[in-house]
Amino acid sequence: MQRSLVFIAILASPLLWSQPLTHPFPFQPALQTPITTTWFIPRGFPLSADTGWLSIRDGEFVDASGKPQRFVGAVLYFTACFPDSLTAIHVASRLRSLGFNAVALRGIDISNWNDASILASGTASTALNPEQMRRLDWFFFQLKQHGIRVYLALHSRWTPRRDDGVARWDSIPAGGKVVLYTDPNFQQRHRQIVRLLMEHINPYTGRAYKDDPFLTWVELSEENSLFYYWQTNRLHRSGGFLSYHHSRQLDTLFNLFLRRKYGTDAGVRSAWFTPAADTQNFIDNGGFEDEFNIRWVFYANSAVAQAVFRVTESESREGRYAGLIRIAQTNGAPGAAYLYTGTTTAEARLYELRFWARASHANRRIRFQIYNAEFPYQNLGLYVDTALSATWQEYRFRFRARDSAPAARLIFYFG
Repeated sequence: MQRSLVFIAILASPLLWSQPLTHPFPFQPALQTPITTTWFIPRGFPLSADTGWLSIRDGEFVDASGKPQRFVGAVLYFTACFPDSLTAIHVASRLRSLGFNAVALRGIDISNWNDASILASGTASTALNPEQMRRLDWFFFQLKQHGIRVYLALHSRWTPRRDDGVARWDSIPAGGKVVLYTDPNFQQRHRQIVRLLMEHINPYTGRAYKDDPFLTWVELSEENSLFYYWQTNRLHRSGGFLSYHHSRQLDTLFNLFLRRKYGTDAGVRSAWFTPAADTQNFIDNGGFEDEFNIRWVFYANSAVAQAVFRVTESESREGRYAGLIRIAQTNGAPGAAYLYTGTTTAEARLYELRFWARASHANRRIRFQIYNAEFPYQNLGLYVDTALSATWQEYRFRFRARDSAPAARLIFYFG
């Protein structure tokens, strides 16, 4: 008891004698508060709107006079791109005082959020929202007054509305990803929206956006990489984000491309077939043949399952041994028991996972995946939920690794 009292006194003493924080430093000064940070502004940064159109020479941005330009930028999203008049003045001033001479405006075209969109509300995307454009025009003018050039994402979050003339508009992925490349009606409506914005005359600058050098960069479609979505296996209907219609649309276009380029199936096979670069088994002791160096770890949650794992000779299908898992009791929760081993992956490399398996009765489900066992613990391109048969069957699954992972883990879940 005495020791407990002393311990409490030691912990309490800092609270008794610490001084209150009566005048804390403001974490975020109000926008209207002037700050003097001229040392943030590197030499050579343009401070006015008279440097004209930029071009690229020898890998550098140069202005109309040929002088190299450097840029430090900030990114604003959604409603931050449409400040009220006074806030626009303060934000432009604050950005400049902090040394920024470029700003990216993203997410200005959301179909179902009027406060974060240049588009008028309704069931079709055929007109600009006058109030939103007034805000954007004034903000652009203020940025220009402070020598801040603008990057604009022309397609960021827009997806077609009901009366935009795009088939299956309500099953298009959020932001219209991928479908912008495959659906001609989607493309036509997108071009119309781009034209509406670029030909709109800003009353404060007196210029259409297409004619203003301070709209320095435009991106026709933001973060919409077919290669990335293919690499991460998101273009498939199963496990991806495309509907059946849009997945088939993409497949059809790709098949037409192959037919035009190669003519026949034999031509495709000749051009695209590549033998395996490495036929080694990346799973150490994948067949459980080394009984003194198993390399596999088994775990069962005793609160919800009774299960054991062992190597057996009597149940093998290939080689001398097989791994046998017996589950006496489980609550059916996925992952009540699991078996895993370590491996490695190389980014963008194609792998094939192949194994033989059977269950005591048909349609017994298992799940398995390959993931990074180190931070950030991401899936590496393979995640499967499948059913086993009651007879031996070979299972094959191909996947392309999303990342290089020296501490990858192949794990099987049993419930």
